[in-house]
Amino acid sequence: MGTRTSVSTILAAMVLAASAFIPLARAEQPLLYVSGFDTPLISAVSANGTVSTFASQVSTPEGMALDAARNLYVSNWGDHTIKKITPAGVVSTFVSGIDQPTGMAIDSAGNLYVATGEGGGRIDKITPDATVSVFASGLTYPHFLAIDSHDNVYFSNENSVTIGKVTPAGSVGVFATTGITNSYTMALDAADNLYISNAGTGVVSKITPAGSISSFVTGLIHPNCLAFDTAGYLYVTDGNWIDKVTPAGSSSIFATGLPSDHPYAMVAIPPVPEPSSAILLAAGAGMLALRRRAGRVILWWLRMCFGVNERCRRG
Repeated sequence: MGTRTSVSTILAAMVLAASAFIPLARAEQPLLYVSGFDTPLISAVSANGTVSTFASQVSTPEGMALDAARNLYVSNWGDHTIKKITPAGVVSTFVSGIDQPTGMAIDSAGNLYVATGEGGGRIDKITPDATVSVFASGLTYPHFLAIDSHDNVYFSNENSVTIGKVTPAGSVGVFATTGITNSYTMALDAADNLYISNAGTGVVSKITPAGSISSFVTGLIHPNCLAFDTAGYLYVTDGNWIDKVTPAGSSSIFATGLPSDHPYAMVAIPPVPEPSSAILLAAGAGMLALRRRAGRVILWWLRMCFGVNERCRRG
């Protein structure tokens, strides 16, 4: 009985070790996070359009931004804080004492930019270690932010027809005159084209890096929040549902049942990368080595316990 148990233990250990290299089914990763100012929670939307609650400890969520580690930052307008939410949904206060924070965006170095003090005309910069400084001031009611691949910060002016631009060095200028007085959120595609929503006309406009403006998609009811996924599809909140727009400008309903009729911000979540071929090759090599070693161990046990060796066969 002892011999059988020992061999069984070794075999079980082999199975457990080998199973570490077998890909496990992952829980479905969310594709989008959506906030609503009138709803004290953050919603997650899966790739198949299923809406669920991601976090609920944010009283008045407004702007959102996602860092490289997929931590979500949420401006909490009512208590003057920036909340940080881990991918597991753990909520903490990242920075406090921010005057009425609204729109946010993150640059390539992980610095967070926040439009602050409604009507105060300022954008603050917050480093990854939570150090706060004034990045740009003297602006005209900046509200929503976006950052391009060169770390230029774009801001929409709440009661103006212009989109402003701040360079990484802090130089402020007008990027485009849109003629839209009720622009909502903005989003940039991979080519640094800027998209802005116009809830009044049901249009999402496209602005090229050179400042040329055109209508990208029309016929929406109340377009508000915008976000691009890594495949180049644009997602637009339209009331309490989300439209999906192809790169060619064709739209369809992607998800329904958002808890707020007035979503305030939306971010797209990059997919978790698959293991590289090098990692898979290393795992395969490790598994082969494990099998060889386990085989030698089992053969040794058999020889010790049952006398299966050359001398027995000769005798």
